[in-house]
Amino acid sequence: MSKVKFIISVLILALGLSILTPNAQNAEAKIYWDGVELKLGQIGRLAVLEETILYKLEGNQKVFERNLLPGETYRIYTFKPGKLGIGGGFYVDRDKRVRYQTPSKAKLAQVIKENAPLFGTYQGTYTAGQGLTGVTLILNGRAGEFHFYSVEENPGVPSGVFTTSNTYDIKTKSIEIKGGSWIKRPGSYVVVDLAGKYNNGYITGYLDGNEDYKFMLKKVK
Repeated sequence: MSKVKFIISVLILALGLSILTPNAQNAEAKIYWDGVELKLGQIGRLAVLEETILYKLEGNQKVFERNLLPGETYRIYTFKPGKLGIGGGFYVDRDKRVRYQTPSKAKLAQVIKENAPLFGTYQGTYTAGQGLTGVTLILNGRAGEFHFYSVEENPGVPSGVFTTSNTYDIKTKSIEIKGGSWIKRPGSYVVVDLAGKYNNGYITGYLDGNEDYKFMLKKVK
């Protein structure tokens, strides 16, 4: 690979953009839209017809990131009036320079069905440095909230809440819950990551890869 191609590849990965790519044998999802995987949380796709800019928003101010070129395609995950979001906080103007398309409701429903474990409310406990702790995990697809609090056996644990980002592998039934930002932070607590398996309404696994820190959650809603 030439030096130029290598630099471009690194920049794309660093941006975390949702560039559409053909099917791969190891793709986790099974739902495809015109030969390309339809991701959980995706609401559409964008094709660049004329050169346009990619930017982030700081208030109402557009902060230039780079130019998008004709022929490039991207997944769309969110929108604002006159703007389409491709993930990572990046936006493109919705105008004649791009073409925006949406999948059928049936396709979107299929994606949700395949990722059913990532929707709902789970309750249970986990063990960490502070001892046994209660948990309510609220999942809404790729986004979620992790609520923790004291239990009768360990009443001294403070309560807290942080956001999560979630993935599910339908082949292995593996779930990963990545800690995000604090909504309510008690003292010097840090967010945690969970990795486990889904089975018949239960998620079981470990915190931060530590086999001494186990969790068990049951789907209650």
